[in-house]
Amino acid sequence: MSNFNFKIIFISLFYSSFLIAQSKGVISIPDDKLGHKNSTYAVLVGISDYQNSEIPDLKFADKDAQAFYQYIKSKAGGSIEDSHIKLLINEQATMAQFAVALDWLWEVCKPGDQAIIYFSGHGDVERRSLTQPGFLLCWDSPANVYMSGGAFSLFMLQEIISTLSLKNQTQTIAIIDACRSGKLAGSSIHGSQLTNTNLAKQYANEIKILSCQPDEYSMEGEQWGGGRGAFSFHLVKGLYGLADENEDLEVNSYEISRYLEDRVKKDVAPIRQIPMVIGSRDYTLSKVFKKELDSINSIKTYDQVLFSGIDHRSIDYMVENITDPLLYETYQNFKKSLIEKRYLAPKANCAEFYYSQLLASDKLKSLQSTFTRNYAAALQDEAQQFMNSMLLTDVKEISRSKKVRIERCLQIIEMIERSKRLLGKKHYLYPIFEARLNFFKAFIEIYKNQNGVLENGIQAKKLLSDAIETQAEMPLYYYTMGLNHAFHLKDKDSMIYYFETAMKLSPNWTLPRVMLPFLVYIKFGDKVIAERYFKMAIEKDSNSATVNVALGLYYNELKYPELAKKYFLKAHSLDTGYIDPIINLANHAFEQNEIDEAGKWARKGLLIDSTNALLPYLLGKVFIARSNYKAAEHYLKRAIELDSTAIEPYSILGNMYLNLGFLKKAEEIFNRAIAIDSLYPNLTLNLGTLHYLLKKYSVAEHYYLLTIQNLPEDFRSYYNIACMKSLTGDVDSAFKYLEEAIRRKAPKNDILSDGDLENVRKLETRWSNFISKHFP
Repeated sequence: MSNFNFKIIFISLFYSSFLIAQSKGVISIPDDKLGHKNSTYAVLVGISDYQNSEIPDLKFADKDAQAFYQYIKSKAGGSIEDSHIKLLINEQATMAQFAVALDWLWEVCKPGDQAIIYFSGHGDVERRSLTQPGFLLCWDSPANVYMSGGAFSLFMLQEIISTLSLKNQTQTIAIIDACRSGKLAGSSIHGSQLTNTNLAKQYANEIKILSCQPDEYSMEGEQWGGGRGAFSFHLVKGLYGLADENEDLEVNSYEISRYLEDRVKKDVAPIRQIPMVIGSRDYTLSKVFKKELDSINSIKTYDQVLFSGIDHRSIDYMVENITDPLLYETYQNFKKSLIEKRYLAPKANCAEFYYSQLLASDKLKSLQSTFTRNYAAALQDEAQQFMNSMLLTDVKEISRSKKVRIERCLQIIEMIERSKRLLGKKHYLYPIFEARLNFFKAFIEIYKNQNGVLENGIQAKKLLSDAIETQAEMPLYYYTMGLNHAFHLKDKDSMIYYFETAMKLSPNWTLPRVMLPFLVYIKFGDKVIAERYFKMAIEKDSNSATVNVALGLYYNELKYPELAKKYFLKAHSLDTGYIDPIINLANHAFEQNEIDEAGKWARKGLLIDSTNALLPYLLGKVFIARSNYKAAEHYLKRAIELDSTAIEPYSILGNMYLNLGFLKKAEEIFNRAIAIDSLYPNLTLNLGTLHYLLKKYSVAEHYYLLTIQNLPEDFRSYYNIACMKSLTGDVDSAFKYLEEAIRRKAPKNDILSDGDLENVRKLETRWSNFISKHFP
């Protein structure tokens, strides 16, 4: 093998949609294969924004070139000096400037040097002919007649590479990203793909690595490194050493071929894309350095997009060329349904409906896998957005009511199930879809009842354990498991473990940092641990609105109202659109008997979020305090409309009816509420009182005993049972419950004097008179 005449052409031919700048690899040719290597020179071109409006702009071609520039500047990429690089981005990349830069390579490259040519942009073949192999479209290329200028002929590229390789005896590496879909001059003859075919044919005695077969397009999406081509992403990782199958610290062409075919083919399914490696199978492409390989392996991907589709602009032209207006209209309706998130309903005007029609057409057979991927990706996007909002501590998401969150989770579960059926069990993401399903099902188990139901906790734990087994580095799963141990399983040590694991996996995530100290005090009463973790949260980010809300709630529980208000106000000043500080300021004012202040904050909150059920609920309480029962009824009913699963508005409204003597209305409201939560103490207490007044004493006693079971320190249930026992003549039981009410610190009044238990039986007559007077 000749050291200098052997050319390696890396042709990266991929689709135009979702690239975000990240480092790409260039092949580091070992010195022992090429002899002495003096210097490396590079010409890098990236064009996303074309001058001619009829040439479809690309999304990330310019960023791709910039990322490659950063790579070759790094140690891993050869630490190439700026004086050895020509970087042409967008309008800088005219045909003239590209040609001048390539001439510069001719001038500076000497025997033993290395030359890199990188082009990211459009490639096209204007017409089928032996004499027109294709063009690279520079920034100033015309839209239709490439021969008129602005388009760089592949013949010219061949001349450049041949001159560098043969005359200059320079090792030449070409990376050409030019096989992109779009409405170009050669669209009707698949010109972009023909460019790929011609590139594969026209160079001899070379190693060629192409991102796909000549009849394919390359896929790209945000799930690869936050926005890369699937081929480019895996090529770089493979060359760093992930393709080093025999672990000899070298990657040869056979290994990269196996690695790319396996990874890319799997990642882009159900779309077909199989990379090609042409040339010597044992040629060493790169050496492996453990430090760089460890760096690649250490990159976590849990917060990246899981699965993405193809940019609709890229396939519009293909459907349009079928020349069937009805099919094109169906496709446009399908696309619109995805954009508007009408996935599964309404039945005759949703993505599912139009997708079925597209799949039924033989004319669109070649695009069916693309439609399937786009549909599945859109369905998965809902789950991704929910999870991202949690990981980013999106205040809008975490402030949603329980009803809204549960309804959204149910919808996402349906979408994930449909994604699974679309892609099938053999798709590599199928286990991750299962993990996500388990997460959302567990989320519902935890949030549908937060009063500590063991059965909910056991089911949620099983679901989350299965999810963690599949995705062991997903912090959201550990955080949710921590909530489960706080709310339902009541295990402090496990709660702390899972929250800490979430924080280790995502060090900058605020939510576990504030929920851990808050819950460790609220649920377990551990002030020491709570304050330690709050201190850590403040040190991490004292200007986080979420942190300050949690501190306000914490100090409110500690009965430091002024300090609580200070933190709520600070949170509000940090983010005036965040609804939680406003809700807490309204509630705080109400607790301090500042009724007008409470009403002011609640009304302010409604202007920001008219869908939050807590705000009309608070206004309902405000109007009850003002004895404006009609207004109170309006707002409490509004709260129930907004969240029919929240128990508090039912309880307050029913209690208002009870006190006003509207027993039938009270019974109707309480019956609706008990179907939602049969253990809520204030509700069971009110139900006991309702049935007491209806003289249904056995039913009333049942509800009072249920209240005692869930709220044993509240004297009212004991006292009310004592009253009923007195009325039914069971004096001994009556005084037994009365004594218990006194023991639980019933307030002093004219019945009990100073609560002397020795004289309690002497109070029988006065007590009976009181019962007769107040409960006729």
